[in-house]
Order: sequence, then structure tokens, then C-alpha cells
Amino acid sequence: MHNFEEWLRDALIDANLLQFEKVLADADIREFNFSPQYLRERVRILAAPFSWAKRRSRSVWYRAAQKIACILLTCTVVLGALMAASPAVRAAVLNWLREFGRDMVTYSTNPHLTGSTPADAGPQDWRLTWLPEGYALQDLYLSPGISKWFFWSDEFEASVDFGCSAPGKKSSVQVGTIPDPEGARENIFVRGISADYYAGDSHTKQLLVWETPEGFLLHLLAKGQIDRETLVQIAESAACYGSSAPAYEMGWVPPDFQDMDMPLGNGAACQQWVRRGVTLSWQYLVDPACPFTAPEEAPEEVTIGSLPGRFWASQEEIPEVSGAPDDSVVHFGSITAGVSSAPEEEITSTLMWEDPETNTAFCLRGALEKSDLLRMAESVKRRDLSIESSQPGRFEIISGTACEDPK
Repeated sequence: MHNFEEWLRDALIDANLLQFEKVLADADIREFNFSPQYLRERVRILAAPFSWAKRRSRSVWYRAAQKIACILLTCTVVLGALMAASPAVRAAVLNWLREFGRDMVTYSTNPHLTGSTPADAGPQDWRLTWLPEGYALQDLYLSPGISKWFFWSDEFEASVDFGCSAPGKKSSVQVGTIPDPEGARENIFVRGISADYYAGDSHTKQLLVWETPEGFLLHLLAKGQIDRETLVQIAESAACYGSSAPAYEMGWVPPDFQDMDMPLGNGAACQQWVRRGVTLSWQYLVDPACPFTAPEEAPEEVTIGSLPGRFWASQEEIPEVSGAPDDSVVHFGSITAGVSSAPEEEITSTLMWEDPETNTAFCLRGALEKSDLLRMAESVKRRDLSIESSQPGRFEIISGTACEDPK
């Protein structure tokens, strides 16, 4: 057997010599064409043989990780250049930073960014333009830094809270309490924009947070039986209302009521007055996605000028207001703030009406007599009387430029 193995080896060698005889004969005079990679490797070996040997001894995974790190560094440098050149890129990447607590998620603006708030729009201009049938607007709050909208459905026993926060140097918003928010977070998309989605253990509490190209932070909190697809559909209806929307102002308010100086939005307003513990609340909305929340009792049909209206009287007798000095407001320079609580629901009367010409819904609430509320409603007038037939402003969806005027 040993001799057979030697014969086999010799036979294979002879076969190779016969097959490559011509190649071996020309080997001494043939010029070889080495690849550039091979030549570079030879230069590295001759220049520093020990360093070359050390690099070659490293694992394949180490060398792959090193190459990936170089690629990431290159991408970071490129992204930094884009952010320096483009405010839109900078806002989309770094405007809002996410921070997790035990059961709280907080979004705050990057402290190194300043002056990122768009000059032609504000949080009070953002709203939802669609909700499922059965929802009603319970309350809204408008300010230059943040707006909040509260919706409720008796049919589904569910609530939807929508908010918009403006970017700024020190803006910070706690948008929800979710157990283990970091573990619960999912990345989904709202009209092609990346969004953070959180769901509680029972899925009866859901939170959706996303950022507009202009840097506004939009957050949607749902409680009750709302499925995920409906929540996303509600979020995709978020839009900024055009600045051409009609505006209204209150012409008469009972004596001694202090105006709370709340800002107006485009096509929306939430104005309040306070007097010795009595708060008046007047809201209007152009092109509303749903009606205002109305009392459960049957309303009284009334007339406001030439427009029909509905009046709900307070369930209890409205107490008389004494002529004592008003200590329910305080002043900080030009700012007026209320320090009293709102009246109880049982002594609050409600008046609602609509302007069909501009598709505007009005809601007036307060612990006042019917005659006073009717007088206030009849004093409401268009702010710009020179525009006789202006059309409501249009909505700009978040995937495009916000708050442009109609052309």
C-alpha cells in the first residue's frame, strides 16, 4: 500500500508537469501583471513589516467594525454639514430630544438650537381636521408656546387629547405616562414622517408623538376603545390652518370683567374673562371637525340676530355678584392672570350658534343670566369688516409647507 501511495503521488506530479509544461518554460522571461491592491500591500510590508503583521493578526470582525466606524464617522460629518447649511434638516434631526423616565416620556428641544420657531405660524394654528363620528370638542387652550385640544365621545366612552408645542431654547413637554415607555415605544409613520407610538398594557391608553418639518412637536393621547389604525388616521388629519380665516371679536362684556389676554389662532379662539370668581368662556372654530360638547338637557331655541341658536340654562340659580373689589385677577406688567377657579357646571349657562356663511361654530359659557349671554352673542362681529365674503383659510397637511395662504 505504501508503494501505491508513492506511485500515485509521482503520477500526479507528472500529470501537472505535462499540463503546465509550456507555462513553466516561459516563467523566467514572462512579465507578471500584479494588481494595484497587491502592490499596495507589498509597499506596506516593506515599509513596516511588524505593523503589517500586527494588523493581519486581528480578527475579521475587528477589521469589519473598524470599517463600519469609519463609514459612520463620514456620514456624521456629512450630516453635520447639511445641518449647518439647512435649518430644515437641523430641525428635523435635532429639534426635539426624547428622554425616558420610569413611566414618563419627556420631549425637550436641543439647548444648542435657538430661534428655530417659524415666524409665520404658531401652535394655536394647528388642529385636527377629522375625528370619528360621535366625538365632540370638550375644551381647548391656545397660547404662543403650546395648544391643547380635548375631545370626548359619550358613545365610545373615549377621549382624544391633541397638542402642539413650539420649538424653542427651553421648551420641554411631558406628553404622557406609559409604563416602561422605552420598552413600549414603536417607530411608525404619520404621512411619511417618523413617529413614536406608545401603548399601555391594556391598550386602552395610546400615545403618538411626531414632529413637523417646521419643528413643531405634535402629540396625540387616546384613552378608551380606540384602535391603532383609527388613531393614526386621526393623527394624519392634523393640519395648520391658513391665515386667511375669518376672525371675530366680542363687542360687549358685562362690567368689571377682566380680559385674560389669550391669543387667537387662525380660525380658532378661546377667550376668557374673570370677575370675582365668575369666569366667562367664549370659543369659536372655523370649519370644525366636530361640534362643541353640549349639555345633556334639551336646549331652548333662541335667535341671535338673524341666526338660530341653542341655550341651556344653569341647573341652579346664579348667585348675585357683590360690588366688592375684584381680587380674582393679578397683573404682571402687561399680562393679566386669573387666580380664581371656574364656576361649577351646575351654575353655568351655555349658548351655542353657527355662522353658515363662514362655517363657524360659537360656544359661550358662563354663570350669567340668559339676557347677558344673548347680548354678548349679538355683539360678536367680524374683525375685518372690509372682507364681505372671504372664504375660510385652507389646511396645510404636515407633509407640506404649513400655514400658507390660499393663492
